[in-house]
Amino acid sequence: MLIFFFFSIFSQEFAISILANLNVISDVFGTTNSGDVRVISSTLQNFLICIEMFLAAIAHHYFFTYKDYVLYITFYITATALYSLFIIQITVQC
Repeated sequence: MLIFFFFSIFSQEFAISILANLNVISDVFGTTNSGDVRVISSTLQNFLICIEMFLAAIAHHYFFTYKDYVLYITFYITATALYSLFIIQITVQC
């Protein structure tokens, strides 16, 4: 999954640079200044990365759920509580 996001970021950057060199970005946003085109391209890339990371967070939450660890935590807490009670009972009886 991580490789997919790195590849998609690279491909987005590549596509945006091609659009900038073909003057598509300057035509869409109505500017001829090359500095403005660079700023728009960078801002567009950052916006796309934010959307992509939001989708990655949702996918991460879905694929790596907490439910796999609930049984282990419940067992650990129960075992710890029983161990503590056992130690307390031994201490009281002595």
